[in-house]
Amino acid sequence: MIKQPNFVTPAVFDQVLNLAKPKINSELFSQLSLETKQEKTVGMILHVGSFDDEPASFAKLAQFLDEQGYKRTSKAHKEIYLSDFRKVIEDKRKTILRVSITKK
Repeated sequence: MIKQPNFVTPAVFDQVLNLAKPKINSELFSQLSLETKQEKTVGMILHVGSFDDEPASFAKLAQFLDEQGYKRTSKAHKEIYLSDFRKVIEDKRKTILRVSITKK
């Protein structure tokens, strides 16, 4: 997932896809879509660094949620990538880790 600003409407997305199509592998191109996700209550943390280091960020998030009286509703999570992996070195990459939560 890559979060998009509000001005990226389906029409803008389609226009950008047409401009980008010659530059994107056809297999990858067919996987692109613009979706609006309706979430319930979520907990999030900004993770900076390698994917291999995400467990430490999840542990911090779990401790915070516990202290605030919340618990995860599922082991599943979503990742929102804020960095362009082609341009940002691994230890500087930023990802939002998001989990569904509920009151204990």
